[in-house]
Amino acid sequence: MRVSLFAAACLLLSTPFAHADAPRTFQEAKKVAWKLYAPQSTEFYCGCKYKGNKVNLASCGYTPRKNAQRASRIEWEHIVPAWQIGHQRQCWQNGGRKQCSQHDEVYKRAEADLHNLVPSIGEVYLKALRFS
Repeated sequence: MRVSLFAAACLLLSTPFAHADAPRTFQEAKKVAWKLYAPQSTEFYCGCKYKGNKVNLASCGYTPRKNAQRASRIEWEHIVPAWQIGHQRQCWQNGGRKQCSQHDEVYKRAEADLHNLVPSIGEVYLKALRFS
């Protein structure tokens, strides 16, 4: 009985420490995302493998279109673009993404949402920006 009571007390006391807070900024989210995606190290759109920040383009057959340097590195992309999240907010009207990232807590939480952040080949990310 004492052992189970002791175990239950330890479990209850340790639970708050086991829960990590969500990242508060995009920069914090990117740091967490590196650790989160490390076990599979697979780029989101093309399926290329990567190690650290370097992409193995041969692993998925990707051929750089214009910018080989940018194609060879991982960048963190929002599946739902930051513009879509923020363009109707007042902060965006007053200075765009930079203004929202600095002064709007709701936008900062959305921008740092790890469910919306994936590793992408830099050049693919650049194409998506131009397409939207």
